[in-house]
Amino acid sequence: MNTLVPSMLRASKSLTQPRLLQVMLWSIVINGALLIGLTVGLYHLLQMLPYVSEWGWMGDAGFSVLAVVLALFLFPMLLPLILMLFFSSMVERIEQTEYPQLPQTVPPYWPSVAQDIGFVIKTILLNILVLPLYLIPLVNVITYYLLNGHLLNTEIFNIVAGRHMQRDEAKKLKANSDGEFFVAGALFAFLLTLPIVNLVAPLWGVALIVHLFHARKPAYKAVTYQA
Repeated sequence: MNTLVPSMLRASKSLTQPRLLQVMLWSIVINGALLIGLTVGLYHLLQMLPYVSEWGWMGDAGFSVLAVVLALFLFPMLLPLILMLFFSSMVERIEQTEYPQLPQTVPPYWPSVAQDIGFVIKTILLNILVLPLYLIPLVNVITYYLLNGHLLNTEIFNIVAGRHMQRDEAKKLKANSDGEFFVAGALFAFLLTLPIVNLVAPLWGVALIVHLFHARKPAYKAVTYQA
């Protein structure tokens, strides 16, 4: 774990970089819009229950509170699905800002998009598969952090490593990482469950894995992509 803590500190400093301010603002806008949309949607769904009209203002107040509580509960499960569509651009912006001395080897656009969409589908299916576990107290928390921590660190690691090394090299690097990438992903998933903190957590989490990769990678080798 000798590179994890320094990478965490550097990720925190990344939040203060002027060139990354736009990314952080977009993250806040996306997170806020998702939370508001989820709350409003749940409120209207609750309003469709039988006999709601007979409950008057007390029913409206109760459903409003319940919608907020449910939205805060569901928000961390849905947020990674939205963020995964933006991970590639976040990684690129962080590397351009924090590692300008490295050659910028960007993968072709459409394979990157296909990878992001494929990972979103995989995440949805896996979370549906373990849905019964989410109904069990304590087990649901452990399941969420383990599963989404693995998914988040795997997706971001693959994006970063794909810009700098071949697949076999990336697998060896991660296998010899002493579990640091998994811990980083689990910590990322945990921060996504904290209100207010989850507004800036996406940029911090992506920056953490980017810095961790560069702290552990061997001598730089550019990857050549075929046109």
